[in-house]
Amino acid sequence: GDAAPGARLVEYLADKQILLVLDNFEQVVSAGAALAGWLAACPGLKVLVTSREALSVRGEQQWAVPPLALPAAQEAPARLAAPAELAQVAAVALFVERAQAVQPAFALTEENAPTVAALCVRLDGLPLAIELAAARSKLLPPAAILARLESRLGLLTGGPRDLPARQQTLRAAIAWSYDLLDPAERAFFARLGIFVGGCTFQAIESVCDGASLGAPLGAGGALDGVASLLDKSLLRQATAGAAEPRYLMLETIREYAMEQLRAGDEAAEIGRRHAAYFVALAEAAEPELTGAEQSAWVARLETEHANLRAALAWALDHDPSLALRLGGALWRFWWMRGYLAEGRRAIEAALARGSGESPGLRAKAENAAGGLAWFQSDVPAAIAHYEASLVLARVAGDALALSRALGNLASALSTEGGDYARAQALLEEGLALDRALGDDSLIAFSLGKLADLAYFQGNIPRAAALYEESLALQRAGNDVHSMAITLNSLGTMSTLLDDTPRATAQFEESLALFRTLESKHGIAYNLHSLGDLARRQGDLLRARELYAEAVTLFREVDYRRPLATSLAALGGVLLAQDQPEPAARVLGAVDALLTTLDTRLDTTEQADYDRHVAAVQARLAPATWTAAWAAGSTLPLDQVLAGILRGPA
Repeated sequence: GDAAPGARLVEYLADKQILLVLDNFEQVVSAGAALAGWLAACPGLKVLVTSREALSVRGEQQWAVPPLALPAAQEAPARLAAPAELAQVAAVALFVERAQAVQPAFALTEENAPTVAALCVRLDGLPLAIELAAARSKLLPPAAILARLESRLGLLTGGPRDLPARQQTLRAAIAWSYDLLDPAERAFFARLGIFVGGCTFQAIESVCDGASLGAPLGAGGALDGVASLLDKSLLRQATAGAAEPRYLMLETIREYAMEQLRAGDEAAEIGRRHAAYFVALAEAAEPELTGAEQSAWVARLETEHANLRAALAWALDHDPSLALRLGGALWRFWWMRGYLAEGRRAIEAALARGSGESPGLRAKAENAAGGLAWFQSDVPAAIAHYEASLVLARVAGDALALSRALGNLASALSTEGGDYARAQALLEEGLALDRALGDDSLIAFSLGKLADLAYFQGNIPRAAALYEESLALQRAGNDVHSMAITLNSLGTMSTLLDDTPRATAQFEESLALFRTLESKHGIAYNLHSLGDLARRQGDLLRARELYAEAVTLFREVDYRRPLATSLAALGGVLLAQDQPEPAARVLGAVDALLTTLDTRLDTTEQADYDRHVAAVQARLAPATWTAAWAAGSTLPLDQVLAGILRGPA
């Protein structure tokens, strides 16, 4: 007939009840308006559409098809479910099924289950990606596949030849969606690849939009760009409905976006914008990390940590001054969350690569490096960084940097019977400077350092009075983190003054504050302190439990000096529980750790440690003692502690 095909189709469907299934509709998404017309004209018609892009027509009900379900606790393989239970998780089940198709002997075991789970997580639960990875099982075990996933797109190829080309490699599958974008959308998609672990809309707008870029987004700007990529399933929204939602790409898609960004001419500018944005965020957070909103800011920095790492890596390669600014602003966050080794490496690299920065900027970075070295128990390195910071701060005439350098250097110098006279002079200079500035937080800082010095010199009542004076200022300013630290110090003073109820209350208040901050090292310090109290009261089971938890947390955050202290205390409890051989292993591990650090325990702790070593040696046969001590000194700590942290049977 002469009627148009659309009209003839409507005439045919008008009085029928039919389900019309249309697959891969993103190829002809502009025909969505025609579908809406058919539905309006045909009451009995229903249409089921699969598409990577929403049709955006009236009557459309969208159902997102998410990636496959992933294993729980994927960040901690030791806590994964048993293989039989894990095999019921959709992503893992698909991997196993496809692996067995090419390697019939493949089975999920206790040994490979954590690796398979990690593979599925790294592949975002994407069915095609999992199928292509599992196909490699014919040649490679799961661990080798995981090791090669640094570049997912290069590995995930070789699908069945009877499938469409876009389903034979992951790159082709993503390119299929990318090719459907218009030029401005392609440029925007590539720019978004710079974000790692998602980002806020504010970050997108700051980094990815603007007339200075090669392909501006037009009148709607970033808002329209985000909406378009969400509709096309190339971008996802997390925390939907929150005040500040986050947008993210699956990592496989982000890798493709970064390929496109590097292939174009905007990579340098987008990298610079990204680094500048996150340096500004870190500097905005810095003063808040000692204030009333520190918990919220620590959480925000943790959420953005992957982006901060990426910004730092870019700055180290392209702009060391930005790297110094970022490290100087972030060091307290790294300390609070336990990223000590990572942060120190980054700041020391920035100091080494930089040269022409201002003395004030370098003074701040040297102070940051000193702080991280101090908390890693590397006192000589801490002193060297603090000395450099002090010289630079005097040159810069920076009162704030000078106050910090004076206090921190004094603390490092007074450690373990050090140079008390110089430490006292530095602290008095610092306190006078703080009072002249009228800054209560700095005054509290210097008072706390003077209290430390009094404690090191054995004047416990004076130390307690200075800590109380410092705490009052911190409470007035609602400086939660500093309050938690000072309360722990006060608990130690109360313990030494034999006021156990007061010490318990101070440690528990400090512990509660550190838990609100999710500060692993702070939690560990208080667990150790409460363990000391339990041991003094004769509750060995409770003391062992507390020390073991402290050891676990100190290991997680790489706090090696306090780790040695908690291990030594744990060894003492094992001895008191009549377990001399495990005690010998633990005490041997302490010796190895202290040798590596080139340090000793505090005077009282060292005396206890030496007494416990002598007692254990006296209670064991010579051969047993030698073997246990050697095992503790040479074996990995995981093996030394096997069975010990779980407590007695």
